[in-house]
Amino acid sequence: MDDNSVRIVLSFLTYRRLASVAVVCQHWNALVGEDWAWKRHYLRRYSPLFLEDAVPEDTPSPILALVRKELEGRCEGRWKALFCEKRSADRSLRNRIDQGTGWRHRTCDYVGCLAAVRTQAERQRHLEGHRKEVARMAARAAVQKRRADALEEKAAKKRRR
Repeated sequence: MDDNSVRIVLSFLTYRRLASVAVVCQHWNALVGEDWAWKRHYLRRYSPLFLEDAVPEDTPSPILALVRKELEGRCEGRWKALFCEKRSADRSLRNRIDQGTGWRHRTCDYVGCLAAVRTQAERQRHLEGHRKEVARMAARAAVQKRRADALEEKAAKKRRR
């Protein structure tokens, strides 16, 4: 079977079956270790939030592009590790419930963040921290863009002379 056919077959497997199929041979292990399979399972199982989506709406589009470019690459090539880390962190919180509110402990909703949140209020504070982090990134990107524009303008003036 060619690789694409094997990928199609593997795409129907659960993450547990996918992990057990990896021991069949080195070639299948390489195919199972590819990002496409684990990203699919991560997205399906956790319905995560992405920091790229937390960029403030009033951010100018050139700045938005810089911030998204910085954030997009942080998961590539890491989906299997992200899935396994998230699953392990979730398992460690399994069956833990806040006695006051009855809220089940869980990990953060953002991809790659494994912080444990124990109450709804703590979750909201934690998510707000991510939004502020992204807003700071946008502010830094705006400063970098202004500096780059100023240097470009200075270089253009020199060329005109």
